Amino acid sequence: MDYEFKTRLTAFDKRLKTCLTLKAAKLEEVPWSCLQATTKKTPKQEYALKQIEGTGISMSACREIALLRELKHRNVICLRRVFLSHGDRKVWLLFDFAEHDLWHIIKYHRNNKASKKGPTSVPITMVKSLLYQILDGIHYLHANWYFTEI
Repeated sequence: MDYEFKTRLTAFDKRLKTCLTLKAAKLEEVPWSCLQATTKKTPKQEYALKQIEGTGISMSACREIALLRELKHRNVICLRRVFLSHGDRKVWLLFDFAEHDLWHIIKYHRNNKASKKGPTSVPITMVKSLLYQILDGIHYLHANWYFTEI
């Protein structure tokens, strides 16, 4: 596990440590956030912990948190909890854990096609399933006025 990441996590809030167990490594790191796999101690369930970088809460982080708290749909990732670190002014978002995301699925099949190691095309049933899930999620967002014409 990233030592600095675990140190900051432990230091800012003891409540977080009592309810979550951290996995061995970061899932993904981008300039504005860091994802860490976690497991809830009781009952055992996997989550993703996202740390929003920066000092304080930006307007985009506020918008993200406000929207994610309202969204409740099987094809939209669920925000479970928000942790605030008053000491170093960090924000942590606890999400349901998704084993795969669309980008990694596309990347996997594109790399297989380029190297000709595995199947060269995505099975049509997978394409239909992914497209249905995307459209179902977008329909939910539009039906609930999350995306409207400008």
